Amino acid sequence: MERCFLCDETRTAKCRECKSVHFCHLHRSSHKIGENGSCSFIRSEKFGDAGRGLVATKDYSPGDVVFALKPATLGPCVRSQVQCVNCLMVLHDKMTCSKCSLPVCDTKCERGEHHQAECQVLQKIRDGLKDQQGGRNLYKAEIKNLTSAVMTIRLFSLKWRDPGTWNLVSMLMDHDGNPELWKSILQAYKSILIKDPRFEENELKRVFGIQCTNGANLHLPPTHGRGVGVYPIFALLNHSCMCNSETLESAESHSVVVKARFKIETGEEISTCYLKPEQATFARRQFLFNKWNFWCSCRRCSDPSELGAFSGGMVCLNGRCGGLLLPCSPLEEISPWFCQDCRTQFSWHQISNILEQTLLEVESAGSGGSVERLEELIFTLRQYLYHTHYMLIQVEQRLLLQYWDRSKGNKEKISRPVLDRIIQLSKNILVQQERTDPGESRQRRILEEIYYSSILERGCKDFKLGVITREKLQNFILCKQARMKI
Repeated sequence: MERCFLCDETRTAKCRECKSVHFCHLHRSSHKIGENGSCSFIRSEKFGDAGRGLVATKDYSPGDVVFALKPATLGPCVRSQVQCVNCLMVLHDKMTCSKCSLPVCDTKCERGEHHQAECQVLQKIRDGLKDQQGGRNLYKAEIKNLTSAVMTIRLFSLKWRDPGTWNLVSMLMDHDGNPELWKSILQAYKSILIKDPRFEENELKRVFGIQCTNGANLHLPPTHGRGVGVYPIFALLNHSCMCNSETLESAESHSVVVKARFKIETGEEISTCYLKPEQATFARRQFLFNKWNFWCSCRRCSDPSELGAFSGGMVCLNGRCGGLLLPCSPLEEISPWFCQDCRTQFSWHQISNILEQTLLEVESAGSGGSVERLEELIFTLRQYLYHTHYMLIQVEQRLLLQYWDRSKGNKEKISRPVLDRIIQLSKNILVQQERTDPGESRQRRILEEIYYSSILERGCKDFKLGVITREKLQNFILCKQARMKI
C-alpha cells in the first residue's frame, strides 16, 4: 500500500478525483488545499537533520498556487497588550467573558469561534472552584497567566476538538520555547489547568515548544495587539534564503496562499524563507540558529557572493585598494575574509570590529534621522561597506522615505537634484531587492510607486523645458500605468 502523502500511515485510499494522491483517514480533508479547494500535489518527506519537508508531485510554474490554508488555530502572543482574546483588538475598557473572565470586546466576541476552545475548558474549571474556599480568588489571581496561555490551550485542545489537525501539529518540531514565557503558562497550569485531567505538564510544554518554533506572526492593523497562528502543513516547509515559494496572508481570515515563485519541478522540495532575506549571510545564519536551532547551508549562504547580491560585502581595509571583501568560507562562523582585487586576507576579528562600529553609527542615526544626517551617514558608511551591503541599503531606504514624505503634496516645487536623488535611491533599492527577494511584495509595490511616479514627474518637468518630446513623456505615462496594473 502507498503511504499517506502527509504521514507514514500505509492504510490509505487513493483520491477518486486526481487519482494520484493517497491519504489516511485523518488527512483526507488535508488533501483538498489546492486552489479553490481543489486537490493539492505535495508530499511530506524526511530530510535528515532538517526533519520533514514538502516536495511537489507535479510541476508548478511561477505564480501557480501550490496550496491554501486556514490556521489550525490562532490567538494572542504570550506577551502582548491587553487585547480581546477572540479578535485580538486592543482593549481600553475592562470587559471580560461572563463564562471564563478572559478579556473580550463584547458579547459577540464572547461567543466568537476562536474563543470557544479555551472558554469551554476554563468555564468548567471556574465553576468547579466556586464551591471551594478561596477558589474564586485563586482563579481571579491567575487571569493574567491564563490569558498568556490562551494560544497554547487552543493548540492543546485540538487533541479532542480535531484529531486530524492534532496529528499534524504533533508531527512538528518543538525546540525549547522561551523559558521566561513558559513561566507564565506553567503557573497557569499548576494553579488552574491541572484541574482538567486532559492537561499534562510535559505534553503542554511540548505544545508550547511547537507554538514557539512553528508559530507565524499575524499581520494585524494598528488597532490590534499581537497575534500568532499555527499552520501545520505550511510549517513543514523548510527554509532557504532564496526560496522557491512566496506566501500571501489574508488580512481578514489570516488564511495563507503559497505560490510558486520560480518554476518548481516534480520531486523538488518546496521552500520558504523564515526571515528578511536582504540581510547578509553571517546575520541570517546567526538569527536562524538563535531562533530555530540550525545553521543554514542553502545555495545563497554557501556562495561568498550570495548569488551576486553581495549583501555583506565590505570595502578592502587596505586603503590604497578599495576592492571588494568577501568571506573565504561563508559557512564557517569565524571565516577569514579576502579582497577580490589585491587578494589580501583579513581576520573575522578585524571584520567584526568594523561591523560593530558601523552598526553603532547606524543605530545612532535613529529611524527618524534628518535627510542631512542620513546623507552624511551614507557617505561615511561607503568607506567601509560595499554599495550593496544590507546596512547601507537599510539607511538608503530610510533616506528615500524621508525625501518622499517631504515631497508629498508638493511635487511640482521639488528641486531637480532631489528628484534625481529619489530616482537613484529607489532604483538602487529595487535592483538589490530583485537580487535578494525577487517576486511581488507590498514593499516592492511601494518602491515602484515612488520610482515610476518620480520618473514621470521628472519627465513632466523636462517636457515643460522642451528637453523631451511629447511622445517621450507619453512613454513615461504608459510605463507607469503598465507597471502599476501588474
